[in-house]
Amino acid sequence: MLKFVTCVLLFSALAAYSENDVIKLKNYPSQNPFTDTLRIEYFYSHDDESSFWSQMSLWGSDCYYEGKKINIKILEDHPELTYKVWMQKNPAPLIIILPGLGGHYTSDTVTAFAGLFYGKGYSVLAISSAMNWEFMESAAKTMIPGYTPYDAKDVRNALSIILNDMLERYPALITKKMLMGYSLGAIHALFISDFEAKENLLGIQRYVAINPPIDMLSAMSKLETMFEIWQTWSKDELKNNIIRSTGIYMSLIQHKIPPRAIIPIDEDDAQFIIGYAYHLNLRNIIYSIHTRKDFGFIKTPYSWFSRSALYKEIDSFGFNKYRDTYIKKYFSEVFGESFSFEKLNENSSLMAIEKNLSENQKVRILHNMNDFLLRKKDIEWLRKVMKKKIVFFDRGGHLGNLFTEEFQSQLIESLKDSD
Repeated sequence: MLKFVTCVLLFSALAAYSENDVIKLKNYPSQNPFTDTLRIEYFYSHDDESSFWSQMSLWGSDCYYEGKKINIKILEDHPELTYKVWMQKNPAPLIIILPGLGGHYTSDTVTAFAGLFYGKGYSVLAISSAMNWEFMESAAKTMIPGYTPYDAKDVRNALSIILNDMLERYPALITKKMLMGYSLGAIHALFISDFEAKENLLGIQRYVAINPPIDMLSAMSKLETMFEIWQTWSKDELKNNIIRSTGIYMSLIQHKIPPRAIIPIDEDDAQFIIGYAYHLNLRNIIYSIHTRKDFGFIKTPYSWFSRSALYKEIDSFGFNKYRDTYIKKYFSEVFGESFSFEKLNENSSLMAIEKNLSENQKVRILHNMNDFLLRKKDIEWLRKVMKKKIVFFDRGGHLGNLFTEEFQSQLIESLKDSD
């Protein structure tokens, strides 16, 4: 039944546009939005030798591509933030990469983007996500991440300091600056474009957003629902499904399954894997908050030497519980009034910057028609607002077509004419 509903919704969305509106991926073995999403693992730097553990997260692994790591102070009384650069020897445009939810600047996906851009003659700068523990502890004025305008301001402030540092280190090597984000990083890039349209602090000539969710609460609730699918399984099903899906996923990230082959995984299992990766990121977020300030929601005391009980309690938090506790308390104090989730979502979603997205000629969006974080009305809204500044692909789920020639060609094209 779930597969039937998914196919009906996807067909309805595709039927709303002509063939000229959507780029069709050739030889892409689309299965469903969730299994398609797992194909993000085919987008990697072939020069990398990643460890087993570095491959265990969709968005937060620790692989390395040749580049230079630089530490810099962003906020007083905070640790230094590390950013990474891949600089061309001759003057070149600089592309700044903002990762997805919880993504680290050393992640496989960031590294793959860096390799792609560097190979095309660009210099590259990468920082961690505003919802990554390292950025939270080093560069965030906001104690509780999840409110887009505040998170994007923190990213913008960090970038202003980093770019000044880079201009001192490489005064003659940067010809222009471009900002590219994917998933949550795409939303932050778009909000920064809105800030910059009102006050040019960074001097960005082009903004490219890949697969940005439109409605934040809808997107986060969807990810939580995907993780909680395990609650519908019996004890034996849970054990068997985890063993089976983990084995297949390990074969996928070790590239034992060819990119054009069918991935032998159930749609529900694919949802669980994606939801679990999200859940691990949420665990790291709450853990980072709790080690710095006790808001009273976690009863297990923090101990550097024993974390099992603490992790177990933190694992009881999904996004809705995180929203109803940490976000509600923190922003009620910030705003000095009872917190409204409707207001949070209104200000955090792309509809809040519709005017800028419509008028700003520096902005481009690349998206997929079967991204599970998009609703039909989101696709219609994007088409209406962005017009010719958006490119849709027919398949790929959420970030699952990054490895294709068609996507990479359009990505490089989206960076052009940015003077």
